[in-house]
Amino acid sequence: MQRRLRALKTEPITSSRFGLAEWIHFLALVVSPFIVEHMQRGREQGLQEGQKEGLSKGLSKGRREAAVRSLPTVLRVRNIDVPNPLHQRILGEKNVARLEHWLERAATAQTVEEVFAELS
Repeated sequence: MQRRLRALKTEPITSSRFGLAEWIHFLALVVSPFIVEHMQRGREQGLQEGQKEGLSKGLSKGRREAAVRSLPTVLRVRNIDVPNPLHQRILGEKNVARLEHWLERAATAQTVEEVFAELS
């Protein structure tokens, strides 16, 4: 049997030379390690890509949460009243760039309308 297995690795394979048992051993010795190796590579690559994507989403979520918390605070400290519909709009905004833009405007605006001018 060992001699036949060695032959599997060195001789051309034809269906007439080997029976089912030899084919099963061939698959286990040659094909299976190849598949396992490529599955492991794929798993590692997927894990790395997932980690990068997760980090990016986490950073974006953190920036959004910071802006959502900061914007009403900046307006309150500057004695600018935020009507409830606008406050709800801030809480529901998903676009981080827009939130950060509003936050920048809030730092210098004299009225709530100046902060949210593009909503009018």
